[in-house]
Amino acid sequence: RTPMVAMEMLYCYINERRDWIAAGEILSIEQPFAVPLSKEEEDLWYIGRLDKVFRPKGESIYIIEHKTTSAYAKIGGFRSDYIRSWSPNSQIDGYSHSGHMLYGDELRGVFIDAALVHKTVHDKFKLIPIDRQFAALDVWLKETRDWIERIENEETQGERKGYMGYPKNTGSCNNYGGCTYLDICKFVHNPQDTESFSGYEVKPWAPFDILKIEQLGMEKEDES
Repeated sequence: RTPMVAMEMLYCYINERRDWIAAGEILSIEQPFAVPLSKEEEDLWYIGRLDKVFRPKGESIYIIEHKTTSAYAKIGGFRSDYIRSWSPNSQIDGYSHSGHMLYGDELRGVFIDAALVHKTVHDKFKLIPIDRQFAALDVWLKETRDWIERIENEETQGERKGYMGYPKNTGSCNNYGGCTYLDICKFVHNPQDTESFSGYEVKPWAPFDILKIEQLGMEKEDES
């Protein structure tokens, strides 16, 4: 988390991964995507970015998700609970679903490319393979649609009265150094009622502009 440590980690990472990366094929970096969540609702899309899409030499396609952690263990470098935390994991399951929609049977799975951030240990990296079966992804799809329906129902039924309208995942507020929006969450009960917040800048992400929305058979809403 300092420039010199970052530089040392980068050199160590290159030394460890050079041959594997050079022998394979990088298909995309920071690839935006939009894939359908439901066959019945054509306007329901799952949107995000893939850190890296990679085809190792002689293998199928993998989605690579880069992560850093300070969860250090003397043996192996990474704590076992950190390694286990990626399966099941909603974000990674979403990438698996999206990858299968984009690449079909060519997708083998997802790799978590983990890098340890430590005061003195700067050369610990680990590829964590995540291969989710279709049955598990069906469960993820059901749970994701349940959340969408809950949010949409509360919106249409006018139940947003002084609060967010759906439960917060407060167990994650202080993970990874803490949520950027924690102060807003603490002191503003319903952020949708406030147009701006001191110390924050609004930078909307318009993924459909990047993805060329007309190619998806959809129409951009008039924001005027």
